[in-house]
Amino acid sequence: MGSREVPSHDVFINRNLLYNGSYNGVQINGRFTNLHIEQNVLYSNGLSGISLTQRVSSSFIANNLAFNNSRNGLVLFNYDGNCLDSPPGPICPYDQRDNVIENNTFWAGTTDAGGSR
Repeated sequence: MGSREVPSHDVFINRNLLYNGSYNGVQINGRFTNLHIEQNVLYSNGLSGISLTQRVSSSFIANNLAFNNSRNGLVLFNYDGNCLDSPPGPICPYDQRDNVIENNTFWAGTTDAGGSR
């Protein structure tokens, strides 16, 4: 899910089974506030279980189970961006702040999504 030009708010991703995807179980790309990612099971995805990039703030990541994903259970990341260029570019890094991350289980596992050790 992405939100480049206009920020998104009040988005809920709850009670899903997300597995064996080529990339991340949940990828949030852009400016989101009051995002709720709760009560999901995310496993055996090609990259990470939950990936939050480019300013997710004032949000809740709670009661999720992310295991055996190829890279990470949870990623918080901002692109380098080109805001300081003249004229400024379209991608600017933003703060990831005021998030509540609680009651999650993140386990790396012993194999990648393809079953290799």
